[in-house]
Amino acid sequence: LALTKMGYLPSALVLTDGDERAIELIQMNLENSFNKIDSVRTKATTLLWGDDDQIDAIKAWCRASFASWSKTEDLRFDCVLAGDVLYKDNLPRLFFLTAHALLKNEGTLWLCHVPRNGVSYDLVVNEACQCGFDVQTIDTPIETVEGCPDEDVKRAVVYRMIKKERRH
Repeated sequence: LALTKMGYLPSALVLTDGDERAIELIQMNLENSFNKIDSVRTKATTLLWGDDDQIDAIKAWCRASFASWSKTEDLRFDCVLAGDVLYKDNLPRLFFLTAHALLKNEGTLWLCHVPRNGVSYDLVVNEACQCGFDVQTIDTPIETVEGCPDEDVKRAVVYRMIKKERRH
């Protein structure tokens, strides 16, 4: 709904998590009649980061689930949105490699990060750059978020990361 208010109507919105139970909960929310979600454009599936087979599987799943993608094009996304997903020190590299593999060239990764368990701002930026992203920190003058501890809101940083072709 927020995307459409900004004048952007995606042809597909894919919600993912590595936890099957989380996907079940997402699916229940998508099916709830009180939500104003376009069920033709919005679907949920599992995705484990850093696994090439999973990346190929999600591309095949998207082709089967959405009529908007041709059966022959290399399926890539314009944009990936992620929030508070980097909470273990082994996750950033897996996450950024996966996002890079799923984005079109010049595609945008929007990440809201709250440092946890040794996953610092510097670690996030360094890993993103090593995985082929140009990183920009976005100024967010938000002081409170309903349901989010004030301390997390204060520590949260939003990044806009643009995919560049990786050089080997």
